[in-house]
Formats: sequence, structure tokens, C-alpha cells
Amino acid sequence: ELPAAEGAFGAALALQGGHPTAMTGLAATLLSSARRAAAQGAPGMAAGDLQRAAVVAKQCTGLHGNLHSAWKLRGDIALQQGAITPPSASPADEPPEFRWQARLDAVAAARRAYAHALHLRPTAGAAWGDTAVTL
Repeated sequence: ELPAAEGAFGAALALQGGHPTAMTGLAATLLSSARRAAAQGAPGMAAGDLQRAAVVAKQCTGLHGNLHSAWKLRGDIALQQGAITPPSASPADEPPEFRWQARLDAVAAARRAYAHALHLRPTAGAAWGDTAVTL
């Protein structure tokens, strides 16, 4: 399912790098994989998938800045990053306030991405709801 989809979108990007559908498809697949990993109790794996998804989504919005779905996806990824706390190497290495700051930064990034999506399509009802979630 998800690994096959990831492979198919990766193959499409190998054929035509920067294709917006392939980029958003890969990022959405990685987001789904991260959600599944988080639900199964693997936050480290989820964080890795989210990091890869964030890179792809950022590249997509950089290449295709007027693509509403890419900006919404970028916000969804950032919001999910705020919800997942990956295990640190050592709990003593990272004080709890750093983890909270990382979560707040992720929510702020989601808010900016949703605001950009809302700017592109102000009539999209879901964009208003997504933005409200981040406030």
C-alpha cells in the first residue's frame, strides 16, 4: 500500500523531477505513513517520515508557489510534526521546554502554510478551519 505508493511517486519524480502531482503525492504518502507509525507507537519512524514529507512539500511550494494543495499539505505536515514527540537520545540532553518550543514552532509553521493556502483560495472552507485549529 504505502510503500508501493511511495515507490511509484519516487519513480515518477525520477522520470520528471519537480512534477507537482508526484511531489504532493509523495508528501501525502509520507504523511499517511507517519500517521500510521505514530498510531502504532513508533514516534521515531513517524518523525523521520514527517521530516522527509516536509522536505518534499517545501520543494514543491518553492517550485509551484501557487499550488493551493501543496501549501495545505505543508500545513498538515507541520501540524502533525507538532503532535509527535520523537524520542531523544537521552532525556537529560533535552529539557522539556525545548520540546514545547519545537511544538509551538511547528504549529506556527502550520499557521503560516494554511494562511498562504487561504490567500490562494479564500473560498476554500477547509482552509479557514485549518487556520482556526492553529490559533
